[in-house]
Amino acid sequence: MLVNDEAGQLRMPSFDPSDMWGSQPTEVEENELRRKVVCPTLVAQAEYSELHLLNDNQRVAAIYPKGESAIVKDAGHNLVVENTAFTANLIASFVAR
Repeated sequence: MLVNDEAGQLRMPSFDPSDMWGSQPTEVEENELRRKVVCPTLVAQAEYSELHLLNDNQRVAAIYPKGESAIVKDAGHNLVVENTAFTANLIASFVAR
């Protein structure tokens, strides 16, 4: 979601997790929340992300009761922009199951 800044330019709003939880949750708290998610959950990671360790998505997906991991090939950190067609197909096939 984009918002207009003071100069009238569109920008992404900043997000502070403390707005939701009062403070940033610990890893233990995050994992407790993930274990409560009962719907199928897709954890996708870009093949060449500079911010995530390779296959970190598998570790996170394993925490969700119905977690599934996927790697978006030929994409850096911004997988939606860098490989839009693959990402769209991945999500569509996941939702269709």
